[in-house]
Amino acid sequence: MVKLDYRINNNIKASKVRVIDPDGINQGILDIALAINLAKEYDLDLVEISPESNPPVCRITSLSKLKYQAQVKEKDIKKKSSKIEVKDIKIRPVIEEHDYQTKINWAKKFIKNGNNIRVTILIKGREASHPILAEKLIDRIALDLKDIAMIKGNRTKFGKDIIFLLEPIK
Repeated sequence: MVKLDYRINNNIKASKVRVIDPDGINQGILDIALAINLAKEYDLDLVEISPESNPPVCRITSLSKLKYQAQVKEKDIKKKSSKIEVKDIKIRPVIEEHDYQTKINWAKKFIKNGNNIRVTILIKGREASHPILAEKLIDRIALDLKDIAMIKGNRTKFGKDIIFLLEPIK
């Protein structure tokens, strides 16, 4: 997270500071009173940028401008960070062709958006005595999405249901 609490002008504790003017030019190590007067000549603030260095580094700038730039930088970092969502698709082993194609189209949309997909094959009643139907469905899904996704990890049985993850191919 970007630091937003800066010490300015008379709140700076050090007696000598390294000063950088508004143009980014190093003015050298100055006495704090002289540095504050220099900042007043520019009609700006003396802001302590790096308090841990010896001597502390201070910049002559507008505090509000510095805080605004820090907030913009933080927003850019958040935008660039990627969140991978896991989307759910639930299918029965005895699914009709049109319904299957609809589920596959949704899966393609999710994968193109960079999301992982958790596919749950819901097995009810007598379908449990025909596990080959679920296996055929898993193979068909993997085959239909082989260009854009691959199965991640192993298939998991949760009660009667079978769960597996699909992730986009990078």
